[in-house]
Amino acid sequence: MDEEEIVDLIKNKEYSRVAFLKEERLLQENECYYGFLYFLADSQREDTTDILVNIERKLGNRAKAYKYLGEVADKMYPNLSHIAESFFRKSVGLDKSDSELRDPLIFRDSNNSKCAGI
Repeated sequence: MDEEEIVDLIKNKEYSRVAFLKEERLLQENECYYGFLYFLADSQREDTTDILVNIERKLGNRAKAYKYLGEVADKMYPNLSHIAESFFRKSVGLDKSDSELRDPLIFRDSNNSKCAGI
């Protein structure tokens, strides 16, 4: 299933069709799945804490985890840029010294088809 279809299923609340996102093996194989799982849980009003912790473990720190979630939010909600920006701002707030974290706030390429980092 391609990313666009996953995004549409989550947005349309067809949760049973994206239940595979909870499979650990698939989370390891696709770098965007953790982000999609985060937004799936959020849309179901489930706690996202454990997912955020897993993303943080994979990327090394919370600031990079928020940057990654901002990149996935760009895919999920391209017309609602404030969602992605809120994650990017959290990222920069946690680590002001990492210029790579500030880049998405300065310039974001909404046509980027790849999730960075995981």
